[in-house]
This record gives sequence, structure tokens and C-alpha cells, in this order.
Amino acid sequence: MIYIMKSSFFFSLLTISTSMKTSLLILFHYFCLAFILPGCGIVFNKDASGTASSEASETDDPRILVTVGDSNDDDFSSIKDALIDGRKNIFVNNGIYQLDQEIIVSTDGTKIVGESADGVQIIQTDPEKDLLVIRADNVTIETITLDTQTNNAQAALVEGGGSGILIKNNIIKGGNKIFALFFAGPPVSSKGANIGQEEKDETMDVYLENGESQFDFSTDNEIVGNYISSEFLGDGISFSVQKNGLFHENIIEGAMISVYLCKDTVVKNNTITNSLQHGIFLTLPSENVTLYSNTISAPRYNGIHVQPQYQEHGYINEGIITSGIEIKKNIIKANLFGINVEGHDVEHQTWGDVRGVGVSENEITQFDFIGVRLVDVKKVDVVNNVINFENCDDSTRGNTFTDGGEIPNVSDRDSAGIYLLDQLDEISINGNSLNKGDSCDAITVMQNALTISHLDIVGPRISEVSITNNHFKNKVGDWMHSNSSLSSTSELDGIDFQQGGITVNASDNLNEVLE
Repeated sequence: MIYIMKSSFFFSLLTISTSMKTSLLILFHYFCLAFILPGCGIVFNKDASGTASSEASETDDPRILVTVGDSNDDDFSSIKDALIDGRKNIFVNNGIYQLDQEIIVSTDGTKIVGESADGVQIIQTDPEKDLLVIRADNVTIETITLDTQTNNAQAALVEGGGSGILIKNNIIKGGNKIFALFFAGPPVSSKGANIGQEEKDETMDVYLENGESQFDFSTDNEIVGNYISSEFLGDGISFSVQKNGLFHENIIEGAMISVYLCKDTVVKNNTITNSLQHGIFLTLPSENVTLYSNTISAPRYNGIHVQPQYQEHGYINEGIITSGIEIKKNIIKANLFGINVEGHDVEHQTWGDVRGVGVSENEITQFDFIGVRLVDVKKVDVVNNVINFENCDDSTRGNTFTDGGEIPNVSDRDSAGIYLLDQLDEISINGNSLNKGDSCDAITVMQNALTISHLDIVGPRISEVSITNNHFKNKVGDWMHSNSSLSSTSELDGIDFQQGGITVNASDNLNEVLE
């Protein structure tokens, strides 16, 4: 298990214990290039001298579009100066802007728009500072480059409790110290509603509202069409404490998207390549979160990883309910697990309740290890997924598992298309296709189409597991742990029960040996 503690509202980071910020950075300003300002009917133009003008005559009217650049025709030489002057609609001309201060957006409705994303380069030169911090609502940042990578500074963009924020078509470059993009949300209470009480079910809303202090989510924030890169070995992108959030159509290089403590939030149509951790890490508790149609290739670990992180709050026996998680139509090529859903917190003997998870219509390509793994969950449907094991020669397999990030040695794990582990209730495995390719003829690769096991951590509880209408294609002609002898039919071919006493409903599965 890998995680990094964050500041006081704590997101699921990963690996290596890196020193996080002790205080939430907050700021942000954004650019509005609109020659017609929506909603107010004022048309902005530049007159012959290049000065912004409009039907409004007051030069200090914050609605007036102003320009930033190094020309005598520009209104300001820096975004910070324009913000200090109270301007809300700022257009930034192409140029390289190096600064050793943070840009803090603290006025609602601020819009900052660049002439072009690669032409407007804003670079933080002070390694100890963030670049752009947003402390306001309804802020737009569009078509600029925010760079803390060049000088290995802090976060390139930070949101601290703002709502209605739009981050669109930017280039965001982060270094190796902390997140490139940090949507932190509002501060989170250090204690939940169940502290000092008997354990009880607790919904997300109760969890958020009935702790030491009341607080809410950031709402209606959207991140779309950006190119985001990071060299950080933790959460390159943190999208945390969000409600009605939308993170879509982004291209991510070298960064994991960490979605923490979110509700009614969608992460879709993103392309994530070469993440230094997982592709997407959904931290629980979260509720009604959809991970849809993302393309994830070559993450260091798992394609999509779902797991509680209660220990980041010091909670024990919280009984927090996670529900409504949908993982659908993603394309994943992973080094370890394609999709991993865990309902337990390894730091405690008890944990919350993860129920109502859908894993459907995903296309997962593995060269080893596990396609879909479920641990300590209930009411989970794994339906109509295609899991292919390809390119399984020895040269593609990992070395010894270390903090440096190598994937496990083949001798250190069980390999299966779908792996079910520990406390499981109401699990449906239906309509999946699991294919072992031509190059995967080693017995150590995809040993079984499906494996069921328990570790007796709190006693085995595997009940109401249904395995129906799946198609197992094996070009080798043998499963390492096939237990067809347990049944008079071939319904259990390709399924491994690693302990006795486990019963499932297995029917209408096809185990096909291909020529």
C-alpha cells in the first residue's frame, strides 16, 4: 500500500513519504477573452491606440477587458498588477513571463485568457512558491502555460475552496515536489461523526457535516482540454473534496489523477500515459463517482485503483458508506492490475462499507498479473469486460518490487483474469471475455481465468458470488489450478478456489481451448 499524507484535508497520495504542504495554498485568477462579455451585453474593442474601450466609460470598471504584455499598448505588464488594480477580465499576449511571486485570484468572476496556450508561458522562478492560486468562485483560466517544472517549484495551479471554476485548454507543467494541479476543496474536519460512539453507517453527507465543524464541497468545477505533465512521484493531479465536478478531455503525461472524497463527480475521456503511480486513484469514501471512457497506458502500477484512506484522518470504526462507483468503458494497458477495487483500510482492523460498484465494458490488456481485482466489497457487478493477456514473454515482466517503483517479480503473485479476495457479498461476474494470447504460454502467466481466495483477516465471508455467461479463451490448453474435478460438469474449468469451503453459483461459462 502506498500513500503520502497531505495537509489538513488529505488526499490519497502514494508511495514515498514526501513532505506535504502544511497550509492550503489558495489562489487563482483567470482569463477572459470575450469580445462580447456574456450576460451583460457590453462589447469590448481596442481603439486605434490599442487601449481597451467599451460603452462603459469608467476606466476602473472591473468588467472592462484589459491586456497584459510588454508592449506600450498593453494596459499592464503583469497579471498580478492587473489583479491588484481590481481588473477581472484579463487578456494575456504571447510572451514569456518569469516571476518569483504567486498569482492569487481572490475576486469572484475573474477571467484570464491567453493569446495561445504555448505562446503565453508563465514560469515560477522561486522553487518554494506555487504559481497560480484561486481563492474565489466563478474563475476561468484558459489558453496559457503554467510552469513550475522548469525551476522545480511548487504547485502550478491551486484551488482552495472555490466553486464554478473553469480550467480550459491550458498547458500545466509540474515538478517533482508536489502536485502539478491541486484542486484541494475546502478544509475537512479532523474528526467525523462516529468518534467516541458506537459504530454505525455514515453517509458522505453525515461524514462531512457532523464532524467537529460543518463544511461543504467545492462545487461545479470543470477541468477540460488541458495538457498536464508532472514529475511528482505522488498525486500529480489532486481533484479533491469536489461535488458535481467534471474532469474531462485532458491529456495527462507522467501524472496520476487522484480523486479524493468526491460526490456526484465524473472523470471521463482523459488520456493518461506513463503515470508514475496508478492511472486514476479513487480514494474512498466517495459517492456517485463515474470513471468513464478514459484511456490509460503504462502506469507504473494499476490502471484504476479504488481504496479507502481513512487513516489520513485518524478515523477508526467510522462505518462510512461508499456507493455509486461506476467504472465503465475505459481502455487500460497496465503493468500490475488493470482495475483494483479494495474496500478495506489496511491501517485498521475495521473499515467502512463499500457497496454498489459497477465495472463494465472495460477493455483491459495485461502482460501479466491481474485484469480485475476485488477485495472486501459487496454488491459489485463485473459485466461485459474484455480482458486480454498479450505480449507475455519474459522480457516484459517486472523485477523485485521496491519503493523505486519496479513491478513485482512473477514468482511473487497469483496471475488471473479476475481475482476475488476476502470478504465478498453479492458479487456478479457476468458476460466477460478473458483471453490468453499466443505469447502467454508460460504457466505463470494468467494461471487462471478466475481465482477466489480469502486471507482470514477478520474471518472468511464469501457469499452470493455468481459467475455466469463468461467466455474463457485459453491458447495453452491448461489452467494451472483448474478445479473441474469439483464438479461433474466443466462449469468450473478455469476457476481456482484457493481454499476449501468456498461456494459459488457458476453456470453457462464457456472454457474454450483455441488452436
